[in-house]
Amino acid sequence: MKNSEYLAKRAYHDMAAFDPTSADCRYELLGSDFSALYHQHNRQNGVDISNLPEYNLDHWLDPKHFNFKPVLAEAIFHYRACAEWSERLKVCIATPDMDAAAWLYGHKNQIILDRTFGVCSSRLLVFIVMLKDEENKGVPLAFLIFLAPTGTRVTHAGYNTDILAELLAAWSNHLGQDKESGEAFMPYVAVTDTDMKE
Repeated sequence: MKNSEYLAKRAYHDMAAFDPTSADCRYELLGSDFSALYHQHNRQNGVDISNLPEYNLDHWLDPKHFNFKPVLAEAIFHYRACAEWSERLKVCIATPDMDAAAWLYGHKNQIILDRTFGVCSSRLLVFIVMLKDEENKGVPLAFLIFLAPTGTRVTHAGYNTDILAELLAAWSNHLGQDKESGEAFMPYVAVTDTDMKE
């Protein structure tokens, strides 16, 4: 029986009567269990791991493809596929809730840019535009994702001022103007790491 079948049938030892407040047993997940769960999750969500991530993304955004994901397509406000070898994938994501938070907390206020490199084996670079809400909790406003250029030896060397300016401008254009005042979205302060490019 596969791991997923054990879980579905609650067939692991004492699983049917499991009470987390008084449990006196634990389950050990092996490396093979993680791998099986990862592959099962991918299959259930239409992720073909035999494809490069950019092909999966292109399928999710193509209304004619059977793996089209309307919710994802709605959240992506800037997308450039890799049409040629010299180009790089660029995708920027913000949900309607994130847009509302940007206007509520970020307009004429402070935003934070946080970069994360090496999120997967495909040389992806991710910038998270975020801020703090009234409870001092971090709130993401946008995810700016792009591939390092072909031939880049280290992922973090694959970004520059031009690409950051392009993606931040796309985000600003996406947010547009306030419906009541007509003002364009304008944060007063942007906090970054010590990198001069940012």
